[in-house]
Amino acid sequence: MIVHHFPRPCPPPGWPNLVIHARGRGVEYAEHEAPLSIKCVLKGQEVHEVRGIPYIVDPETYLLLNHGQRYSSRIGPEREAETFSIFFEREFAEQALRSLVEPATRLLDEPDAAGRQPVRFVESLYPRDAVLSELLEAIRRGSDAGDLGAAWLDERLCAVLGRLLSLHSDLLRRIETLPAVRAATRLEQYRRVSRARDYIDANLIAGASLAEIARVACLSSYHLLRLFKQAFGVTPHRYATDRRLARARTLLEGSDLPVSAICKRVGYRSLGSFSHLFRKRYEISPRKLRSRSRRSQPGLEKARTEKNPAAASRSLV
Repeated sequence: MIVHHFPRPCPPPGWPNLVIHARGRGVEYAEHEAPLSIKCVLKGQEVHEVRGIPYIVDPETYLLLNHGQRYSSRIGPEREAETFSIFFEREFAEQALRSLVEPATRLLDEPDAAGRQPVRFVESLYPRDAVLSELLEAIRRGSDAGDLGAAWLDERLCAVLGRLLSLHSDLLRRIETLPAVRAATRLEQYRRVSRARDYIDANLIAGASLAEIARVACLSSYHLLRLFKQAFGVTPHRYATDRRLARARTLLEGSDLPVSAICKRVGYRSLGSFSHLFRKRYEISPRKLRSRSRRSQPGLEKARTEKNPAAASRSLV
């Protein structure tokens, strides 16, 4: 099923396969239980709260939640968000994932058996993956074109689950490199540094000290620093910087906010420092990126100048 509005209320337990592609602001859902789901945002941001921890989903990330997880969600009233989320019917997901992980002989002997050990993904924010994004974009285009039937959607949802499983397998291999003897300990280490990473994302504007991040992850500051670098390849500070600059780039290319306002929105007080870091990261200044974006999106520039004719002659700073 594909819908283009935020359902009220949430569907009860036993959800079918459901795709929600909707736009809105001031949308809020109280804590509820949902099936395996993937949360994406095409424009703006949406906040999901799980066990008291906020996860801010934006165009650079997606959130993966397992079946039965309880969470609340909200889109602020100040800015519209365009969301794209998929909720997998439980039996459909288990059968699809089972077909990818169990031996062919068992699948032939027990074609309708439920998965004995359903795949449990590591619940976290993830950076957008090119292959997964392409699969989701195909579903979005198809949903906008009209109802193409349940078989069409199920085929593409199977492909999405396959990609999620592939990414999950890659993640488990990376977790194996963490410094612990027992596999369960390595998985717990990864969950904790993931919690630290998600806390950084939720506090990009205000910023957070290493000690504060470590407390959230229930690790010492030194242990967090070491595990974070091993898990993600960068330090917490570098990760926060990269995420701030990525968010700034999204705003520069897709919004009409002045560069000075974007600088503050992503947590920088000094426009000079922000511009220097942005140029170092992307090899182009914020002003030049904005100009290039305007040239490639004439419709956006036309709308801007029609709304404010004086803007055409004003410096972009």
